[in-house]
Amino acid sequence: MRVKTDAKRRAILKEARRLFLKDGYEAASTARIAAAANASKATIYSYFRSKEALFKAVVRDACEEQAESSLAALETPGPLREVLLELARRYLRFVLAPEALSILRIMPAEAVRSPALARSFYDQGPGQAQTRVAGMLHRFMEEGELCVADPLLLASQFQQLCQAGLFERRFWNLIDHVSDLEIDQSAEFAVETFLRAHGRTEPA
Repeated sequence: MRVKTDAKRRAILKEARRLFLKDGYEAASTARIAAAANASKATIYSYFRSKEALFKAVVRDACEEQAESSLAALETPGPLREVLLELARRYLRFVLAPEALSILRIMPAEAVRSPALARSFYDQGPGQAQTRVAGMLHRFMEEGELCVADPLLLASQFQQLCQAGLFERRFWNLIDHVSDLEIDQSAEFAVETFLRAHGRTEPA
């Protein structure tokens, strides 16, 4: 019985994710999600107390994928520049993927409609990622490779540098394709700019 229950929950999450990303939060009604998942609205509410709770679960799954795909670079030993380059490349590949773009395009409107939902998204996604990156940056500060500063602020600045240019154009649908070469070039520019601003050129 447990296997069947878990399978139904996964089916609901799968169809909810597809419809939320395709049509947006408002247009993806629980009735449509239920029909797509071959379930009833009552079944959905037995797993998720509200449509907002279902959306949060969808976002949480997407954020966990981000942690697995991009933040794994933080566990790779190596010089600061190489760690940052790998992190930037993985981060850009993730946020430029169609599903991630869809979520990021939905959230600004949802932040106005539901600040609590936006907070949940931020805490599970960007906020958690910045905290982990800040921990890595703090380690390099202690090793004397970065100037001492607020590591959370530096993590935020690094994220914004990664998003400058290429991601912005793709986010606003000004371009419809991004090549691996463009991702590499954008990552290298972000890292070099960050290190020029915060890297130590002399021993600590």
